[in-house]
Amino acid sequence: METKNESKKMTMDKLAGMMQREFGTVKKEITELKSEMGELKGEVNELKEETREKFDLVFNSQDKILKRLDDLETDNAMSAGASRRHEDKLENHEERIIAVEEKLGIGEAV
Repeated sequence: METKNESKKMTMDKLAGMMQREFGTVKKEITELKSEMGELKGEVNELKEETREKFDLVFNSQDKILKRLDDLETDNAMSAGASRRHEDKLENHEERIIAVEEKLGIGEAV
């Protein structure tokens, strides 16, 4: 027949064994979670890299468009200046032609 102390010891031994098995299971689950977290971190890093590459493409395209618009604005300003100079020159020539015609007495009366 078992004594009370022997019975308590068996209960404690059983409890210790159960706890050890449970801690082993928990440890295994923690290891699996760490592994899954590592994989997830890798996937997140890949996603970040893909996103960065796509944004780089967008920003590079946007830079090209803005550069082209800037070039067109510069060309437009230069063309407008050249057009004004041509108009001024034509007006000056018109005045000179009228003055010459008046001196020579030819041309239409203005």
